[in-house]
Amino acid sequence: MKLHNDKKPNFIVIGSPRCGTTWLYRCLKEHPDVFLPEIKELDFFNNNYNKGKGWYLDIFKYAGNKKAIGDVSPEYILSLEAPERIKQHFPEIKLILIMRNPVERAYSEFKLRKRHGMETRDFDVALDEDLSYVSKGLYYKHLCRYLKYFPLNRICCIKYDNICSNPGSVMQKLFQFLDVNNEFIPNFLHRRTTNASMPPPRFKRLDKLLINIRLNIDKTDIGKRLLWLLRDSGLIHMIHQVNSINENEKQYDYKKLIKYFDDDIKNLSNLLYTNINWTEEIRTDSIN
Repeated sequence: MKLHNDKKPNFIVIGSPRCGTTWLYRCLKEHPDVFLPEIKELDFFNNNYNKGKGWYLDIFKYAGNKKAIGDVSPEYILSLEAPERIKQHFPEIKLILIMRNPVERAYSEFKLRKRHGMETRDFDVALDEDLSYVSKGLYYKHLCRYLKYFPLNRICCIKYDNICSNPGSVMQKLFQFLDVNNEFIPNFLHRRTTNASMPPPRFKRLDKLLINIRLNIDKTDIGKRLLWLLRDSGLIHMIHQVNSINENEKQYDYKKLIKYFDDDIKNLSNLLYTNINWTEEIRTDSIN
């Protein structure tokens, strides 16, 4: 295959973590007019910027004649440096942001940390004591950094609720935003991703062993590809399910916790000229 070293991304999924970006990556990757790297989360504009633009562009050299070439790195939305860096290198790029009910987003991250032994507190206490749980759900605050460099009409904002209720409509509008065939229906459209947070492990040593194996494999490009294949096969999800304790969903005071985000939600609604109704709790943990 002839290499196209002049290829560069024309869209970036900038966030948010625990909001369905893996599902989105899977759906986008199936489209015949879309190119995405084999590795999700390149994290060039935040964690790997020192590797240089050449390193970044080299990842897209196999894009061929694809119309839409992208990078899915959900941590970009949290980076103070990423907006200016993206503007500097790709001033005309399109951006995509998924926004999930911030309490649900935080709870999803909490369950993932709990599963991996990184969290021992109750959710209410963790939200009080760890600012990162709240800060990642302040979408208006983070969007404002990007709006200093990009017009709002080049940022496609997607509500996670809509992904859960009508994924076909979401992808149709997104394909239209990317200027590719919007009648294409991905096979992954109604599937649940295997990185969704699971209940606590039945056998902690086995779970820790699996996590260590994954972390070691994930250090190389070949290992990352192997992990994607294992996830796609459903094997990893099946092992975690077998090694999980059946437990009732943790209850918490939603009305108290949503107050952390009240002002940000109001500002976000005004910015997007839409009523973002996250005042009532709706469990939408079907996609992560």
